[in-house]
Amino acid sequence: MATKRIVNLPNVSGWIGTAGGAFAAHTITIDVPPGPRYHEIWIEARGGAAKKLITDLLGEIRVKINGKVQRAHTATELNNLNVLNGPQYACFNGLTNDTLSALCIYFAEPWRENEDVQDGLAWATGDVSTFQIEIDITAYAGAAAGLTKPVARAVIDNSLVSGTNGGQVDAGLGAIVKVRNVQ
Repeated sequence: MATKRIVNLPNVSGWIGTAGGAFAAHTITIDVPPGPRYHEIWIEARGGAAKKLITDLLGEIRVKINGKVQRAHTATELNNLNVLNGPQYACFNGLTNDTLSALCIYFAEPWRENEDVQDGLAWATGDVSTFQIEIDITAYAGAAAGLTKPVARAVIDNSLVSGTNGGQVDAGLGAIVKVRNVQ
């Protein structure tokens, strides 16, 4: 089993909100560095006084590999999917008033009984060119005191596999558990 560590992901791009002003709906992008195996990605934000829940601030979330959507769901749907596997997987502080909240995208599935299966479902990104998360931000009509720009952190490991020439290389993407919002 590889050693896991938490890393901060680069700042989001496309954010137009301010700590105390109104803004139109828009989309932010998190460019996730390819290479490591991603077990979880946490999105953290504070909805502010006007929107108290993280699920009020975040709309649809799209996980993209090489420009193609692999998962698409709203923040509410993602939280509901996580809770199906146990209350401990619910968003952190996400359903309380005006607090810093965190919502998790699980790639490895920690609710599975076998640790090898959990680890095997982590997304190894050694053979992808781009890995992005796009998040739709819902509009604020009035002041949003206390609003914070979303940030992201990831739980990763740098597992390497044996290459064809005997050296160690980044693993290929492997199995993808897709989640799509179909209406």
